Amino acid sequence: MDWVHWQEQVQKTAFLQPLIGTETPSVTADGERLCFSFVNKYNGSERMTMLTGRMDDLHEVFGGQQRLSDLIRLKRVTFTGTYREQLKLESLLFLCKLES
Repeated sequence: MDWVHWQEQVQKTAFLQPLIGTETPSVTADGERLCFSFVNKYNGSERMTMLTGRMDDLHEVFGGQQRLSDLIRLKRVTFTGTYREQLKLESLLFLCKLES
């Protein structure tokens, strides 16, 4: 999956700017774990959330075939972070689907 393309698409899409605000999203992949960091552009603070699951399940979420909350409920994906961060990430994933 092309995470760099997804990050760039999120940052340059005008209607996503209110959702990300002053934060810059980045994604790092490590096997079956994805780490999302949101770094504040002004004060440098960083928030991290983590998605863990099989890569094909994660690919379904990023491609828009499945909702993140559904896979979490089915225990096919685990999410580490607050509920607000989960909703924000799910919104970003829905609005900026990754091409296969």
